[in-house]
Amino acid sequence: MTIEELIELYRSDDRIAGAAICASVRRGVQDGYSDYDLWLFLPPNSDLTSRYVWSELIPEEIKGGALDEGRDDSWADYVVLNIMVDGVILNLKFLRMELFTDFCREEPSWDLDYMEDLENYWEMDIQFDKGGVLAAHKLWLENFALRRVGEVLVPELLRRYAIHYWRSVYQGVLRDEELGWTNQIFYLCELLVTLAHLRADRLPPCKKWILSRHSFEQIGAAGKGLSEVLRAARRADITDKREVLEIYALLAPIEDELIDLEITGWADQWWRRVLDERMVNHQVPAALMEQISAAMGDHLRPVEA
Repeated sequence: MTIEELIELYRSDDRIAGAAICASVRRGVQDGYSDYDLWLFLPPNSDLTSRYVWSELIPEEIKGGALDEGRDDSWADYVVLNIMVDGVILNLKFLRMELFTDFCREEPSWDLDYMEDLENYWEMDIQFDKGGVLAAHKLWLENFALRRVGEVLVPELLRRYAIHYWRSVYQGVLRDEELGWTNQIFYLCELLVTLAHLRADRLPPCKKWILSRHSFEQIGAAGKGLSEVLRAARRADITDKREVLEIYALLAPIEDELIDLEITGWADQWWRRVLDERMVNHQVPAALMEQISAAMGDHLRPVEA
């Protein structure tokens, strides 16, 4: 049995209200290690247990391909089974339609689970939708959640960027916390990648794929610049402040391209002043201030008297 034949089998099954292809296959970024994610929606108030799915909803001819990968999702409002079908690991997710309905009621947020679910629900490739509920929910997401993410949540994203920017400077410029600094830089890049995708009217990839080649290719010049930032951060010697400061110089033009100050209501990109006012406040050595000025140049704001 092929996956296409399995989908047709479920199409004729009254116990299945809809089906959709999700995750990496839907996004076109799958490789030889990717599962084929097929979500199957049960009508409201359907019984849903692992035993029921296994005994009633899995065709006998594919049961022999069941894989035990240490997963146990029976406690949730969905059941996931992994079955080898036609040489491919099929990730079958059975879920009640109420799960999608409840998700549509949630307030949009930058919570990683919320964003991953939003991407899956919005980007899913519907194979059949018997009552039109999947399509109606996707329309709701378009009119409510997607607009909120693209407009209302962006200032919150930029506030996070500003906060973690100065934290990263403390870890890398004032301290020698190599792992802490690297972690902050990677997070800054994730935030900028997210912003670049939103500016292109596209949801960012999930956490697993947000710093992937495909993600960077989708955002063009910003993606090339951020790839350079990450490569430089990986090889930087935390004790050589010139190498650390190079990262902030590389980030500066990307920030200029992506961050619209009219959205934030800020008069200027104030977090860069971390590299002048805050350093002065901490009375850093003059030699370090000279390195900062040389690295950042015109990107610094003049220190006010």
